[in-house]
Amino acid sequence: GLCAYEKNNAQMNANRGMASGAKIAFFDIGINNKEQDLAIPDDLAAGVYSTAYTAGARIHSNSWGGGYLYDAFTLATDKYLYGKEDFLAIFAAGNSGSTGAYTVNSPALSKNALAVACSNTGHSTTSNIDHISSFSSHGPALDGRIKPDITAPGNYLSSASARAEGSTGSSCQITSKSGTSMATPVVAGTAGLIVQYFQDA
Repeated sequence: GLCAYEKNNAQMNANRGMASGAKIAFFDIGINNKEQDLAIPDDLAAGVYSTAYTAGARIHSNSWGGGYLYDAFTLATDKYLYGKEDFLAIFAAGNSGSTGAYTVNSPALSKNALAVACSNTGHSTTSNIDHISSFSSHGPALDGRIKPDITAPGNYLSSASARAEGSTGSSCQITSKSGTSMATPVVAGTAGLIVQYFQDA
């Protein structure tokens, strides 16, 4: 996808990931046969973050969330990240900007996580790249903290396309999507490049 794709293929080279060649540990929290439902473990720290950390992940890209309150998932995220200075959790802020302020999703509301807003990419002549996408969730958090923390392009980005359920064989297909869920892996890949810069220095 957007984070680490590196295959040498003429058709795909235009869609190389932000940190091509990075190692990825993937964890599926989706529910089979349901298009947009998630099965998030009750204990987010043990069920998601610790598992990823043990697998070697130090940058955790999350294109999911919901609700505008500081909930149990937000608290678990803050507690876990407070004790892991070498682990960065990055969350999509959400796509509820059209409803106004205070619309950043949980757990993107976490003090210790990085919340990502979506900016335009200049896909059309009316799309100013200096502007936040109209759908991108707005802050601040309900307690007044500044959220989102960072903005990245996420409007009409190309990424890997999932195959239809039941399909067989391998294929490399690209799709174009928009949202803070597309901007989030851009930030994760960029964070990977920053880590590499300091490791190589």
